[in-house]
Amino acid sequence: MKYIREPIKVNVYIPASRRVRIYSPASLRQIFKYITLSRDEFAGYLKSLAAVARAVEESGLEERVELNIRPWVMWFWQPFMKGGFYSPAVMVDGKLISSGKIPDIDKVKEAVIEVDKRHEFLEDET
Repeated sequence: MKYIREPIKVNVYIPASRRVRIYSPASLRQIFKYITLSRDEFAGYLKSLAAVARAVEESGLEERVELNIRPWVMWFWQPFMKGGFYSPAVMVDGKLISSGKIPDIDKVKEAVIEVDKRHEFLEDET
């Protein structure tokens, strides 16, 4: 049976809102409220997305890579299960690369190349 190469999946999880802790003076309880991101926060998340896109481009494998942008609110459980508790998070083929900061370009590039080598090995075996 011939190995069918699937695209390398690079998932970037970016939030659309953030949770703010508000203290209620009457009951002294914490209340959480979701508010939209400020312009600066959103620009920071766009920088992380641009860093991932640049890493994929520099690896020379952009035709083999599927870049997915996923909202943190709906997909938080995927990086959460791998230990990624903060956004933005980046996963390459199910492996957590970065969480809570702008990802390192070299780290993402190395992960994409490593996965591509694994796919090439599987193609050669069949």
